[in-house]
Amino acid sequence: PHPVFGLGDDVEVDYTATMDVVMGKDEIVINVINHISNKSIEEILAKNEVKFCVDVNCRKTLFRQTYLNANPMQKIKIETNCLRDKVLVSFYLIATKDIYNFAPTGTNPDYEDRLFSMRAGDVLGYGGESEFIASKRWEDQRGISSFLVIRPGENKHDPYSIDLSSDKIIVTLNKEDYTAFRMASKSG
Repeated sequence: PHPVFGLGDDVEVDYTATMDVVMGKDEIVINVINHISNKSIEEILAKNEVKFCVDVNCRKTLFRQTYLNANPMQKIKIETNCLRDKVLVSFYLIATKDIYNFAPTGTNPDYEDRLFSMRAGDVLGYGGESEFIASKRWEDQRGISSFLVIRPGENKHDPYSIDLSSDKIIVTLNKEDYTAFRMASKSG
């Protein structure tokens, strides 16, 4: 095992990640800024042996994607239809290559002068997590006609009926109610 930065007191390091989210009609942009202050980590970052990892997870749509980047500033673009409601974003530092005989600076005295080896894919640091709500504004949707059809019935005074057997909800109104509906929808 190796020490993981940002968990407990394994290593003296300041590793944080912040994000802001911009929601557009077609895409959601997550802007991430990673901040790390540890000389040994900065050195292996410069050698491209580790990268910043952003894990985006949406349980509602089952979307999960990781984004790796050596640059501490990341801009992640995701189509709006991929995310809905609560989205969890976690931040890590991941080894991209096998690393041998690594001696991080500022380790806990329990580790003494021990050297560590890590394999590609190992987590070296945890920068925390954040969440946001990917809300769907009504005006951004395709419109009510994408799932609902309101049509006139044959008789003047029959009650309404709702048909749920097709890919759209079909509401059939009597002629009198349908005329009132059409007039109300034109004036509103």
